[in-house]
Amino acid sequence: MINPWDELNFACNAVNIGGKVILSQASPALVERLKGVGFEMIESDLSEFMKAGESARCLTLRLNEPRLK
Repeated sequence: MINPWDELNFACNAVNIGGKVILSQASPALVERLKGVGFEMIESDLSEFMKAGESARCLTLRLNEPRLK
């Protein structure tokens, strides 16, 4: 379960690329949990995007999604 601080800071709006998780910010507890299962955390200041209700995942365009027929 996500804690309220991580919820308000869009910690789950993250991008996972291989073993790396890119996100705006996360609580120390969440960082330790994810590092504990082998993820490398990359935090980036996305505060201007967060003002519009967006974060890391919202800023991506996946090019390897399966095509619809």
